[in-house]
Amino acid sequence: MFKPDKNSSQSIESHLNGVYWGVMPCADCPGIETRLLLKNDGRYERVLFYQERSEQSLLEQGSYQLEVRGDEQVIRMLSVDSQVFYYWINQGKLYPIAKDEPLISEEITTRPALEPIVAISELAWELVQLGEEKLLLTTDQRSHFRLKATSNQVLGYTGCNRFTGSYELDGTELRFLNVMATKRACLGEHYEAEFQAVLEACRSYHLDTDSKRLHLMDEARGLLGVFEAF
Repeated sequence: MFKPDKNSSQSIESHLNGVYWGVMPCADCPGIETRLLLKNDGRYERVLFYQERSEQSLLEQGSYQLEVRGDEQVIRMLSVDSQVFYYWINQGKLYPIAKDEPLISEEITTRPALEPIVAISELAWELVQLGEEKLLLTTDQRSHFRLKATSNQVLGYTGCNRFTGSYELDGTELRFLNVMATKRACLGEHYEAEFQAVLEACRSYHLDTDSKRLHLMDEARGLLGVFEAF
């Protein structure tokens, strides 16, 4: 188990970044499917789906910070509409708790929790390597994409133009479809054509969970590009 320096919130946050999923209790439905994304910049997105009650998911956004309570860590979440809620971090899982609730393991760990999942959707992926060539680019030149989990839509930036499209994801198989970009003329160095070629040729992916790097591969599983979550 990861044991961060308790005096360094940065070390804790970098470990927690990622996607968590679980089914929370619901008073008038079988359960609330909850998908929580903790981002590098201290912001979060939480997608809630009420089973057998609605066909639409609810998206909640806000910021989060870590609080140290003795030897324990708690995540404090603040939504954009000023709602505050808390999760206790225990064995890599996130347990919902009340604001000043005593952290008694025997009571809290019997509750449903959010567990980390290996997922590539709802994260922004920035191109850092083309084939075996590492790229050194300014912020404005960096190509990136994001897969929307609830709509199978891909959004992003080619390094020159904004684009949108759809995608198909089945296990580690990944295809980008109907990608359409704006037609702005761009000056300076960028890798728009190469980035678009990566998306067009992509047939599968590999996610390195240690480095948090996403490898996109072609039909022969040759490396097309490497992306980092940001």
